[in-house]
Amino acid sequence: MTDPEALLEHIASHERASLMALHARHRDDPRVQLERQLWVRLLRSALGTQVSDDDALFVAHTLLASSAKIIAHAVVGLDPTDVSPGSLLSGATIREHGITGVVEPGLFDWLIEVPGGAAFIRALARSIASFDWTAVEHDLLKLLYESVISPKIRKQLGEYYTPDWLAEKLVAEVIDEPLDQRVLDPSCGSGTFVFHAVRRHLDAATAAGRRLPGAIDDVTRHVLGTDLHPVAVILARVTYLLAIGHDRLTDPERGPMTVPITLGDSMRWQQSTEVAADDRPEVPVDVLIGNPPWLAYRHMPEDLQARFHELSSSRGLWQGAKLAAHQDLSALFVARSIQLYLRVGGRFAFVVPSAALDRRHYSGFRSGRFDDPSQVVRVAFDRSWDLRRLRPHFFPRAAAVVFGRRAHESRPMPDVGEIWSGRIPRRVGCWAQLEPQLERITESLTVDEDIKRSDYQAHFRQGATVVPRMLFLVERLEGGPARAKLRSLRTNLEKPPWRELPGLEGAIETEFIMPVLLGEHLLPYRTTTPAEGVIAWDFANDRLLDPDEPRLDSYELLSGWWRQAAAVWNRHRSSERLSLAERLDYHGELSAQFPIAPIRVAYVASGMHLCAARIEDRRAIVEHGLYWCRVLTVEEAHYLCAILNAARVTELVRPHMSYGKDERHIDKHIWKLPIPRFDANQRAHRKLARQAAEVEAAVAELELDDHLHFAARRRQVREFLASHPSARHIETAVAKLLDP
Repeated sequence: MTDPEALLEHIASHERASLMALHARHRDDPRVQLERQLWVRLLRSALGTQVSDDDALFVAHTLLASSAKIIAHAVVGLDPTDVSPGSLLSGATIREHGITGVVEPGLFDWLIEVPGGAAFIRALARSIASFDWTAVEHDLLKLLYESVISPKIRKQLGEYYTPDWLAEKLVAEVIDEPLDQRVLDPSCGSGTFVFHAVRRHLDAATAAGRRLPGAIDDVTRHVLGTDLHPVAVILARVTYLLAIGHDRLTDPERGPMTVPITLGDSMRWQQSTEVAADDRPEVPVDVLIGNPPWLAYRHMPEDLQARFHELSSSRGLWQGAKLAAHQDLSALFVARSIQLYLRVGGRFAFVVPSAALDRRHYSGFRSGRFDDPSQVVRVAFDRSWDLRRLRPHFFPRAAAVVFGRRAHESRPMPDVGEIWSGRIPRRVGCWAQLEPQLERITESLTVDEDIKRSDYQAHFRQGATVVPRMLFLVERLEGGPARAKLRSLRTNLEKPPWRELPGLEGAIETEFIMPVLLGEHLLPYRTTTPAEGVIAWDFANDRLLDPDEPRLDSYELLSGWWRQAAAVWNRHRSSERLSLAERLDYHGELSAQFPIAPIRVAYVASGMHLCAARIEDRRAIVEHGLYWCRVLTVEEAHYLCAILNAARVTELVRPHMSYGKDERHIDKHIWKLPIPRFDANQRAHRKLARQAAEVEAAVAELELDDHLHFAARRRQVREFLASHPSARHIETAVAKLLDP
C-alpha cells in the first residue's frame, strides 16, 4: 500500500470498529477499568474539564497508541507481523535494536491482557506493514490522529495541530544555525515542529559531512520535545523516528539512540511560583518553538483555574473577572516556557490565537514584561504574522505567530505586523507548494484598547442566559387567562446532558409565562413570533425569586415548576458554582431588563451579517443571543436600526470580529465603529430615522415563509433591502456618516 490516505481511512474505519466491539466485550474487566481511570486523570490534567470518560474516545486513543507503536517497528526496519503482540506494545524488540524512549509498556496495554486483544494487534500489524514507510516527508501521525478523532471532538478538547507547511516555515525562520542551536517544543503534540526541526538538523549535518552515528547522537541532544498528553507523546516519539528516516535508522553504522520526547508538565503547575536558579534546565535552550495549548479558562478544573489566576496575575497577564471567559492558557504558557527554558538572547516562535495581536485581554502579554515576584523575565518582540485572513481556516479559531527573543529589557509587540491572505489548497504538503498562493503584506495592527469607541457601547448589554432551554422555554397545552398547562419546548439542538432528560410538565400562573426573544427571532427591521418561557420574576418586589425562598410558596403553581427545574439543574450541572437563578441572571443580564422599557433596540450577537430591530413588547425578555438597549424615542430607535442594518456596517465591523470557520461573533465589536449618538438637532440623523421608518413598514408587509430557517429569512429581507429605494439611500448616508 503506497497511499497514506487509504491506510489511514482503513485504520479509522475498519480497525476502529473492530476495537470498539472488542472493548464492548471487556469494558468491565478490572484491568481495563484501571487503565481507563488512569487515562481520564492524565487527560483531564492535560486538557481540562471538557474531557469526558467516553467509550469512543478511550477506544480511539487506544487505537492511536497501538498504531503508533506498531508503526515505530516498521520505520526502524522491523516487520511488525514478525513481532509478537506483547513485544509490539511493550517495545522489547525495538529496544534490542538499540532504540529506547519510543515504545514503552504501560497505558493502553490492556489489549494484550484480554481475550481477542492479541488477534486484533496482529490484524492491525498486517495493515500497517502493507504501507511503505521508507519515505515519509511530513508528520503522518498527525494525519492518523485527525483521521481517528473527529473534528468535533478535537475542537471540544482544544487540540489544534499545526499544518506541516506552517511548522516547516517557522522552523526555517528561527532555526538559522541548526547544528549549534538547542531546540525545544514544550507542547509538542504529535511532533510536527519536532519533525521539521530534526530534518533541518540532519540536512545540515549531511551538508557538513558528519558521519551517521555522530549526527544522530547530536540531533537527539539538540531537538527536544515534551507534552502532558499521554497519547500525543506516543505519537511524537514515533514522529521523531519518521523524521530521522528509515534509511538512517536501518544503517548498520547507526548505533544506539534514545528519542528525547518526554511525558511531562512543561508549566510545572505544582512548583512554587518562584523559580530558583537551580530549578531551571542545566543547559537552557536556544530556541523555543511550537503551538501552546489554547485551553480556555472556563474549561479548566477549579484547582487549575486558581493556579492559572495566580501565575497570570503575578506576571501581569490577568485582565480581570469580566475578561476571564476570554482568556486561555496560551499567553501564560509562552511566558512560563520562556522563563523556565529559554536562555537570554534565545529566540522563540509560537502559534497563538490571533486575539494575542490586538485583543484587550492579551495587553499584558504584548507588553513583553513577564516578571514574577522572584525573577525578572523580559522579551523583545519582533513583528508577528497575522494568519486570520487565510482561507479556509486551519483551526476552529484564527491563528497568528508571535516571534521574539528573551532579553534584559522588554520591547512590546510592534503595532505593525505581516498580514497573510490567500486560499490554502486542499492538498498542500510543504511550504514551497503554498508560498506562491499567498499574499504577505506589512500593515499596522489596530489594537483593541486603542480604538475610540462609540458612546452606545455603554448602553447596550447582552440578554439573559436562558440555558438550558428545556428548563425555561415551554409550549402551551391548554389553559385560560389566569393559568395554563405547559411542557418543556424541545428541539434537536439541545446538548448533553439536557437532551437525554425528560422535559418538565405542569400548570403555571400566566403572569410568569413571558415572551422570550431569541437570536433566531430577529430579522432586519423585524421580529418574528417569540418563544414563551417560565420566568420566576417577582413583579411586586422587582426581583427574581430563588427556588429555596419561602416567598415562592405564595405562587402555588410556579413554586412546583421552579423547584423541579432547580432540582434537575442541581443534579446535572457541570459545576456547583451557580444555582439555576444565578445562571439565569448571570451578571445581572435578566434583572437589568426590569422594568421593561417601552422602546428597545436589539441586534444579533453573532452571524455573518449584522441585523437589528425595534422592540415594543413590554413583556418580552431578551435572551443572550441578542444585545439590547433602552431608547427614549421611536426616532432614535429608527436611527439605530438604519445604521445597524446597513450592509456597509457589517463590512466595517468584520475585521474586528472573532475569526473561526467564518467571521461570526459581532458582540460589542460594532461599537468600535465611530457611530455617533442620535441627535434630533442633526438633519442627517433625522433623515436616517425617517428612511428607516419607511423601510421598517415595508419589511413588515413582506411575505416570508415561516417554514424557512431564520438565516434564509434574513437573506430574503436583505435581498429585498438591496432593491428598496429608502434602504439604498440609507446605505449611502451610513457610508458617509462612518467614512467621512
